Amino acid sequence: MGFFDDLGKLTQLASESEAQLNVPGRLAQAQQKMDAMTSAMTPPATSPEIEARRVQVSASVVNVSPTSTWVNGQPVVQVDLMVDLPGGMPLPVTRAEVVPQLYLARLVPGAPLPVSLDPATPASLRIEWTRSA
Repeated sequence: MGFFDDLGKLTQLASESEAQLNVPGRLAQAQQKMDAMTSAMTPPATSPEIEARRVQVSASVVNVSPTSTWVNGQPVVQVDLMVDLPGGMPLPVTRAEVVPQLYLARLVPGAPLPVSLDPATPASLRIEWTRSA
């Protein structure tokens, strides 16, 4: 009856392993990670005041790094930009950006990109993919 003894031991080990998995705790951790990623990828809410102060400026690509994340079939990359603010003041900005695959070729170091932002709120930066630099 060695087979049935081994099967009983295997069933007991499986039950013990399942009890140690802590599925609710692991699901909660996964949800926290998903929430953190969602908040990192969600652009900041803009108010009508910010939209009224938004100006069209140019930025230069300094560096682009892959993040190995994809959203709806579009890659997410970390883009380092040097934004030319009105008045000639350069502003370095780094952000994770979902980039339509059609525009990936525009992300080369030194390339100009059209952006808009509220000069008082650098986090309001938005790459204007459909506008030419």
